[in-house]
Amino acid sequence: MRDDWKTQFQRQRRLFRCKAAEYWKTTIADCRDDVRLLWSKLSRLLEPSTSAQQLHTASDLATHFTTKVSKVRQSTAAAAPPVIHERPSETLSTLQPVTAEEVVKLLAKAPTKHCRLDPIPTWLIKRAAMQFAPILATTCNATFNAGGLPTSQKHALVSARLKKPTLDPANTNSYRPISQLSFVSKLVERAVAKRFVQHCTENNLL
Repeated sequence: MRDDWKTQFQRQRRLFRCKAAEYWKTTIADCRDDVRLLWSKLSRLLEPSTSAQQLHTASDLATHFTTKVSKVRQSTAAAAPPVIHERPSETLSTLQPVTAEEVVKLLAKAPTKHCRLDPIPTWLIKRAAMQFAPILATTCNATFNAGGLPTSQKHALVSARLKKPTLDPANTNSYRPISQLSFVSKLVERAVAKRFVQHCTENNLL
C-alpha cells in the first residue's frame, strides 16, 4: 500500500512538472511580440513572489478606492466643460458582423490569461480555436445586435496589487485596483475596439 501511494505521488509530481513546463513554454511563446510583457513573465519565472500577509480587508480597500474617486470628482467639479469641435463624418450606428476567421485572428493575438469567471482556461480555447471560433463569432454578433453584454458577462473580480514592490504594504495608497473580466467579454471588447478605431481612421477623427 505504501509503495502504491509513493508511486502515485511521484506520477502526480511528474504530471505537475510537465504541466508547468507546458504552461511557461506557451506563455513565453505568446509574448514574442511584446518585449515588455515577456520580461515581466520571465521575472515571475526567475524570481517568484513570496506570499505576503494580508494586511487589509476587502472593505478597507473598497472604502479607500471609493474615497479616492470621490476626492477626484470634488476637485474637478468646478472645472470648465471640455471644448469639443465637431466635424462632419459618418455616424457609427451599426457594427460590422464578426466572422469566424476574424475570431481566429483575435484569439491568436489575445494573451493567454484567464480568471475564475472563465468556465475553461484560455489556452484551451486558443488551442481549439477553429472549433470555438463560430460560437464566439455568434456571441459577438448577438452582443452587437443587443447593444450590450449579457448580465453574465458584466461581472468583474477586483483585486488590489502593490503599485511597486518597494512600497509599504501597510499603506492603502500603495495599492491599485485590478479588474479581471471574463475572456468572452474581453473578446467582444477587442472586436468593438477594432471597428471603432477603423471608423475613426476612415473619418480622420483621431
